[in-house]
Amino acid sequence: MHDFLMTTLVPHCECAGCVLGLLGAFLLATNTRFSPLGWISFLAANVAMITFAYGVAAHWLLWQQVGFTATSCLGLWRSRARLPRAFGLRGAGVAL
Repeated sequence: MHDFLMTTLVPHCECAGCVLGLLGAFLLATNTRFSPLGWISFLAANVAMITFAYGVAAHWLLWQQVGFTATSCLGLWRSRARLPRAFGLRGAGVAL
């Protein structure tokens, strides 16, 4: 299992984390109805980078990504009322 992580999963996680992080930043910067999806993109980037950091034993990067995961969750929580609209659903006032 460890060999699979190191040779297959970890390099792809680094790339995915980079692309998803940039996508999240772009979505938030556009300040459109799709902006709340940036938090989902950031959360996916955090998971990818945590996997990468764990795989290469980058402990401080791992802790940084744990902290960023907390801020991504906070961003998702604060934008929860706008998420249905970002997905094209009517009635953005959904109670969660």
